[in-house]
Amino acid sequence: MIKRIIIDKSDRLQRIAPFPLLELERAKRRLKRINGELIDLGEFSGGLKSMPGLSLDKIEHLDSSFVSNLKKKIALWFENKYGVKLNPEREVFPFVGRKRIITKLTLVFLNEGEVGLVPNPGNPIYRTAIILADGKPEEFPLLERNDYLPNLSYVLNKNKRAKLIFLNYPNDPTSSLADLNFFGEAVEIASQNNILLVNDATYSQIYYDEHSPCSLMQIKGAKKVGVEIYLFRAPLGEVGFLVGNREIISGLVQLDKALDDKDYLMLRQLDSILDDYPGNINSYNQELAQRKDILYDEFLGLGWKARKPRSTPFFWIKVPPPHTSMGFSRLLLRKAGVVVFPGSSFGEEGEGYIRIALNVPVDGIKQACRRIKEHSHLWQKRYSP
Repeated sequence: MIKRIIIDKSDRLQRIAPFPLLELERAKRRLKRINGELIDLGEFSGGLKSMPGLSLDKIEHLDSSFVSNLKKKIALWFENKYGVKLNPEREVFPFVGRKRIITKLTLVFLNEGEVGLVPNPGNPIYRTAIILADGKPEEFPLLERNDYLPNLSYVLNKNKRAKLIFLNYPNDPTSSLADLNFFGEAVEIASQNNILLVNDATYSQIYYDEHSPCSLMQIKGAKKVGVEIYLFRAPLGEVGFLVGNREIISGLVQLDKALDDKDYLMLRQLDSILDDYPGNINSYNQELAQRKDILYDEFLGLGWKARKPRSTPFFWIKVPPPHTSMGFSRLLLRKAGVVVFPGSSFGEEGEGYIRIALNVPVDGIKQACRRIKEHSHLWQKRYSP
């Protein structure tokens, strides 16, 4: 008789918090079975859905020379965009998947018990990646009164043993921007404290009214202390590139070789995006700008306090008291059939907020707002922003 073996999950897996929106996901499925009328403004699912230059039939002919040429194209794009020259072979690293590249960074550079600093509120992937590397995540707060920019001198003075710090500008979930003065300070402090600086610029190519966010790499000396992550959402998934410090990129190359991890099919999309970048991104951002403006006007009508984002596809909105982030998200889901993200899913500092993503076309945005207005009596009497 074959006995069922006892399988214990690893300690590191036990340390990873469960998916914070599991209850909301169940409610979504339940409501969808009833009427199929959910409008999802939660997880951002937008992207470049069609690209004239994308020819998947050429994938079988791709090899390592394709990657080398892609790196040169990225370096040229970066110089044209930010005025920063990069060595294509040593300072550029194409990748597939945001979560994968962040996890690889921690696997390559964190040893057991070493500290990695993560923003709160912030995407849970930073904490998860540090845990998977057997590191120790320590949080630093992003506060509204500071425009969601951390006091890095104070943060690193409290965490003198930290080896790595994740920044994320343009910021998810708050949509806050960092300027060159902040990045300049960050580079100097990272150098003084011998800490690896990573700026996750995933949403830097989504911007409005020509407010193109600046790059960490525009700061003199940035390549000595850190790297920056760029991402594009294409038809087959997320693709992007990391630029900056040569030693960091060398470590990532070494890990990729060990894992034999190179997806030419996905990287072909990145090549096509860069071929027609202005056309792709301009039309895409114009569409998102329409959604943003309509949503902002609707929020004003609801009496909601919100800042109009200059970058990212997100609104960060205070919830009406006495609701919690999760409670208000449930209310919108149950009553209006509209899915939003509770701010608490991004950490304790996100409590009291919800994040709304520009997921659906203008008609869907208007429909979602009509539904919310129909139920606004449930909170408006108690809510004045």
